[in-house]
Amino acid sequence: NLALCTATLMFVLSQDRLTMDIEASTLSLMLQLLETDPEMRNPEKEIDLILKDPALCAMQDKHREKVYSLCEEMQQKGHAKHLKLDNINTGILAMETLLSLTSRKAGEWFKEEMRTLRGLDRIVDTVTSSTELLIPDEKQVISLPTDVQLDKIRKIDRCLRVLENVTHMNAENQEYLFNYKNSSLILSCLNLMKLCKSHLLEQKPIEVDITTDEPSQKNGKEESPLLSCLLNLLKILSNITYRIPLNDAQFSTEDGLMDQILILILQVPRAVPVEKRFDLLVLSLGLMINLVEYCPENSAKFINMCGIGSFDSVYDGFEMPATEALIEVRTYYV
Repeated sequence: NLALCTATLMFVLSQDRLTMDIEASTLSLMLQLLETDPEMRNPEKEIDLILKDPALCAMQDKHREKVYSLCEEMQQKGHAKHLKLDNINTGILAMETLLSLTSRKAGEWFKEEMRTLRGLDRIVDTVTSSTELLIPDEKQVISLPTDVQLDKIRKIDRCLRVLENVTHMNAENQEYLFNYKNSSLILSCLNLMKLCKSHLLEQKPIEVDITTDEPSQKNGKEESPLLSCLLNLLKILSNITYRIPLNDAQFSTEDGLMDQILILILQVPRAVPVEKRFDLLVLSLGLMINLVEYCPENSAKFINMCGIGSFDSVYDGFEMPATEALIEVRTYYV
């Protein structure tokens, strides 16, 4: 009860940007609350305690009802719209508080504390476990994601935003995440990249009026969660591979990271809103440069790579050397 009430208090305060300030002790407390995971508890022991003390059961119900009421009130005020009121516990509230704060507070001391207090471990573990649940089969294509899948994608996306923030211009965190659990984050990002790429290529291409360079039909929908996830994982990989050699062959013998990036550059932009195409190209090209510049094996692979010509060139649908295909992209946008 104490942990749940504490997590709720910190969660409510974190939604108010004017009153919640984070210190090392606050961060340490949040990370301890994260360990209060409902899946790690012993249900049988908890039931025994409740049966022996009915008053304890009534008190727990009262506290949970109050927590639910506070969270519902926050949502009515426009905060925490992503929070599922039917699934509230200490660990979830602590994680949401951490994500809310770290998405906008990333001073150097904070980045270091996140690493030394193992906050990065928890966030990476959340990404990898959610990815495994989302993609049980590497060849799976999600054409029409369910609400459950969208919830997991949004959760992963929020975690990726935090990781991108704490790895920006921080070599220690970049190296730490690169080596953590045999590069589990990079493997998860690769699987997510394949999923997002396949999903976007399944969508109807966005037609552009060549006279105005604007979409033929205005799209009133909000940004796709999978596109947002894709852009954020590209940012993380760009941060991590900055001056750290990453041999593409160590992660996959076929359809590796470089192959996926080439498709992101040449084909995926056709299914991306016009205002996001430049972001996708810059991030994809930047990551490809990192991979080729700092790893001789990747450079050798790139020279021999082939791909389908850019979707907006006369070579669309034709296989050609990757170097020539990228030159066509550059020529088009210059």
